[in-house]
Amino acid sequence: MHAHTALAAGRDLALIVAVPVPSRLAPPMQGPPHRSQQHFHQRPSGHQHAPLHAKPAPDDRGVIALDARVKVLPAHSAGAQRLAIRPYPAELEERVDFDGLADVLLRPIRPEDEPLLRAFFADAAPNDLRFRFFIARRELARSELARFSQIDYDREMAFIAVAPQAHQDKGGAETGMLGEVRVATDPDNLRAEFAIMLCSDLKGRGLGTLLLAKMVRYLKSRGTGVLAGECLRQNTGMTQLARALGFRLTPSDDGETMLFALDLQPVK
Repeated sequence: MHAHTALAAGRDLALIVAVPVPSRLAPPMQGPPHRSQQHFHQRPSGHQHAPLHAKPAPDDRGVIALDARVKVLPAHSAGAQRLAIRPYPAELEERVDFDGLADVLLRPIRPEDEPLLRAFFADAAPNDLRFRFFIARRELARSELARFSQIDYDREMAFIAVAPQAHQDKGGAETGMLGEVRVATDPDNLRAEFAIMLCSDLKGRGLGTLLLAKMVRYLKSRGTGVLAGECLRQNTGMTQLARALGFRLTPSDDGETMLFALDLQPVK
């Protein structure tokens, strides 16, 4: 199919598309170009049209002409709303203090954080990885690390905690990641599911509360309905954190995991 268009805001366009018929079915074409081979013509913006329609019209030259009219309106959105991919939300960065640690940076994850994630998971205790992924893991594949660090900020969010003594390694990447919390939201923004993981020596010191509470505030501001999660029954630290933040806890049908949910918007 061939179609050449030059769309301009506020202009009416009449578009004729020529759809070739398979060569074994088409008769030889001779003579001047047929009207159905014309790709496009523009009409003045004030011209009155019939409603949008498409009329298949087989002819003796073996094509079907589809006639369609499109009106392109000027964009009314501004700033980042016009972008297909939301830019890095720097306004969500903040510095916090907890249990003897000062000036810890909580910020959204960035695509260049893949090495930071790799070091974080590589240093994790085996049981921490099992609690996070529900199976025994030794390491994460490069594709997983890329997916975790390159997120769509409109449908996902991940906040990481970076130590105040963080520095750059020889490759220029930050080191000193202390924990992360991430969510994925459904297309209708009704429900988000989260996962959280901390360095082993920071459990029970308040970092998990800071990260998860920050995520709750963020989702409330976006109008998300419910925040939900799941953990292994043996993960008592996670169940305690969920209870402290007001989640409802229920055992799964098989009894292997605990399910929790938190309503983020007032009940109407």
